[in-house]
Amino acid sequence: MRIQTIDGERQPVVIENFPDDRGEELTQFVQDNRTRFGIGRDMEPMTHLVGQLAFLETEARPQEYEERFYRRLLPGGCVTSGVGEWAETVIHRKTDRTGEGRFIHPSASNVPMANVATSQAGVSIAHAAIGYSYTQQELRTSARYLTPLPADRQQAAVEGAEDHINRVFLQGDTSKNFSGLLNHASVDANTRASGADWSAATPDVIASDINKVIENVFVKSKSLYPPSHFIVPPGRSGRLQQRLAGDGKTVSQWIRENNFYTEQTGKPLTLVYGPAFLETAGGSSTKRGMAYTPVPLNVKAHLPLSQRFLPPQMEGLSVVVYSEYRIGGVDYAKVYTAEYVDGL
Repeated sequence: MRIQTIDGERQPVVIENFPDDRGEELTQFVQDNRTRFGIGRDMEPMTHLVGQLAFLETEARPQEYEERFYRRLLPGGCVTSGVGEWAETVIHRKTDRTGEGRFIHPSASNVPMANVATSQAGVSIAHAAIGYSYTQQELRTSARYLTPLPADRQQAAVEGAEDHINRVFLQGDTSKNFSGLLNHASVDANTRASGADWSAATPDVIASDINKVIENVFVKSKSLYPPSHFIVPPGRSGRLQQRLAGDGKTVSQWIRENNFYTEQTGKPLTLVYGPAFLETAGGSSTKRGMAYTPVPLNVKAHLPLSQRFLPPQMEGLSVVVYSEYRIGGVDYAKVYTAEYVDGL
């Protein structure tokens, strides 16, 4: 569907390929309520109102909002909608091989047998929503004078959904028994190896602490998953800009190049300066860091239904537009590929 309208500065705008079904819903809504909005049978204000509703939906998506950390901390397919918007629970199965070959006599019958043990785990999916509204008078005025509708409410609804998704994916939600990436109950949490608070620790001690937690994951994953990322609490970002004695490099420069992950893969370690939640996420409300590898085989965050706006509805003297989305907690299939380090 091709829609012509105006933007917030009353400049002409053309929307190419607006979804036909959504355009039909908006058109039907305006037609059904044309007398409420004082449109009568005049096509120009009706077309203008449909165009404004469509334009606001189109413009709400590309806005550059404040960064949501879940997009950085769960990259490359870790946030997935693959289970379908109807899903109530997401299950993954774990397998563990048992058995090892051994020497036997050529005529022996006690041949060791291999087997596979399976178990399953998963997360539930919950429904969420947020909406916004206009008064009938606002739509009457827009239709009568062919003026733009205010765009800030729909943009606020998009931001509000993003805030909720960000919080659930990173911190979980106790009301739904959801775990988050940064406080998952199944991920090991240890205190810094040096025992030194980073506020006064030397650069060498800080580098050693980071390498120790990377080593811990490397060992417990049987040398298969050296963590590719280390998340730093924001209150310690400045400490990583100190220079190591006798080297001249900052801690952040040095640790990117000198760690188990880089040694095994030849790729630099990714340092991420994380959200404010990490300032008190550790034991006894201390600062927390995290070593992990964010790939879908290890960790997923389920968003089966991205935010979807429903047709406008009349409620009393208001025109209400609801949106819905479906979300689950963080699903850590391989918890041994991650570790928290507290007390930083």
